[in-house]
Amino acid sequence: MSVLTRDGVVLGPFWEGAFPAIVAEPAPQAPPPGDASPQSKGHPGARQGVIAFGLYLLAAFLLYGLPVLRHYASTFAGKGAGDSTIFLWSFAWWPHALANGQSPVLTHAVFAPTGLNLAWSTSIPGPAIIMWPITRAFGPVVSMNLVTMLAPALAAWAAYLVCRRITAKFWPALLGGCLFGFSSYMTQQLSGHVNLFLIFPIPLAVYLVIRRVDGSLPVARFVAGLGLVLVLQFSISTELFATLAFFGGLAMIGALVFAKGKRRCVASTAGWIALAYALAALILFPLLMFVWKGAPAAPFRQVIAGSSSVDLQSFLFPRRSTLIGSETFRHYVGPALGPPEQGAYIPLPLIMMLVLAAWTLFRDRITRSIFLFTLIALVFSLGTYLHANGQTSVPLPWTPFAHLPILRDALPSRFTSFLWLGIALIAACWIDRAKRPWLRAGVVGLGAIMLLPNIASADIHTSLQVPAFFTDGDYRRYIPKDQTILYIHGDKGGEMLAQVESQFWFRLAQGHMGPAPAVFREDPGFGAIDSADATALDYRILRGYIREHDVGTVVVADDLALRWDPVVGRATGAGAIAVGGVHVYSLPSSIASPGSGGFPVVAGAR
Repeated sequence: MSVLTRDGVVLGPFWEGAFPAIVAEPAPQAPPPGDASPQSKGHPGARQGVIAFGLYLLAAFLLYGLPVLRHYASTFAGKGAGDSTIFLWSFAWWPHALANGQSPVLTHAVFAPTGLNLAWSTSIPGPAIIMWPITRAFGPVVSMNLVTMLAPALAAWAAYLVCRRITAKFWPALLGGCLFGFSSYMTQQLSGHVNLFLIFPIPLAVYLVIRRVDGSLPVARFVAGLGLVLVLQFSISTELFATLAFFGGLAMIGALVFAKGKRRCVASTAGWIALAYALAALILFPLLMFVWKGAPAAPFRQVIAGSSSVDLQSFLFPRRSTLIGSETFRHYVGPALGPPEQGAYIPLPLIMMLVLAAWTLFRDRITRSIFLFTLIALVFSLGTYLHANGQTSVPLPWTPFAHLPILRDALPSRFTSFLWLGIALIAACWIDRAKRPWLRAGVVGLGAIMLLPNIASADIHTSLQVPAFFTDGDYRRYIPKDQTILYIHGDKGGEMLAQVESQFWFRLAQGHMGPAPAVFREDPGFGAIDSADATALDYRILRGYIREHDVGTVVVADDLALRWDPVVGRATGAGAIAVGGVHVYSLPSSIASPGSGGFPVVAGAR
């Protein structure tokens, strides 16, 4: 874990950029007098970087953009249901709130009248604001599709920059970037988790640190650049921001303990990184105030043991979202693979590459350090207890960290993003050090092919499904502006899509933004409403829910009307009007609770 050297040149400390000894070639020497600078001749590295990004973008377009090109404004490039609705809603909400002078953080549009503190939800303010012009011109589905297509290209390109800085060669870096940007982690998260597949700031931060270590990036530009990257990461995912800081902290401690005579160098670099974090905190201060005020006293997620960690089999067998081999093994290991969003699958050629790299590059300090970090990420992704074939066994090193604030809400299965960056760097180094690089490149390329996503999967490229009542504007005739409605439907997050289609014409007495606020989770009627289970809801409980949340109109999807009409009719005393694929109940004023319209303090949720 000491500072590394190559040919007597100091390359960097163990922990740079939240990763171990990710180092670069020596800083370029100044050209002799009279010689043109690399910039004046046209730097080949810059041109190659543009070419690499173009190739990654072309691959992402063919996989995720081309299949929905004809219906880009109504069909999702990824998954269009469930958690995807959170991000589609967020793409529309932030521009709407800012344009109308509303607080974009404390919203009463959902979970009315209590509202929600979006600082503790996955509302992606950064991407939503950046995509504002696209959303305004073409709608939030287009914005989400563009981000879905750009995410793997940006992630691959940022990893390419790191690999290129280490190997100084184009092809090893290109393949390394491909492994990271199109990894099994990305394939799983591209099903709809915008906050988790926009991970390019992580390798970008590593790249900036490398540039600072090799002396090619001045201190002021480094601090400003890293600070802005951290701001961007925080505005995308507070979970990834926290885990990045955590892994970086571990690496920094290791460097300070084992760097021996180079501790001053480690401490100096650590100081500039700390300054970058301070700059990010200064920029994020308004949002951090909402984070502080809405901090929960208990964990958001009540996680069942093993449901958030990687099963050992997951490293060996592909998911259904993987094109090659998924159907072959699905019937044998499907139930044992744990949470569906994990990206642990490593194809056999890449496992062989890792074994051979560990054997052939054992004496290389750079590769050894990257291996160590990759192993740490792998072990931590296994969670608090080892799971193999669905069976729980011995406790693991993540156990003490799982109870720390913030980290207790991080899911270990998502640490595979760090694992894949390590694999990408090892692959680039392995190809770079070969006498026959094309043979090794073929092995890595075969592994990349085996990571191809199954774009024919039934849960991606889905169409936007919203009743005509909302899409045709009929809601304006039945729902007064800013009234609170209760929309009962069978599609998870469908109420969020309906509100987006109405351009936030009404408020919702429910919502899907991750775990619901405590006041809703404790309500005896919320669970039945959220799951659309009429048999679990007494009409008196429904009436109490309507009064408690100042509901003026109840809307029931046609496919649920047969089960819900009796209980809604008895709870409200109102008759149903069938229009635009829904049944509408306009409630008499007598059912509303006194003091309708006032809003209490907003509760936090995630």
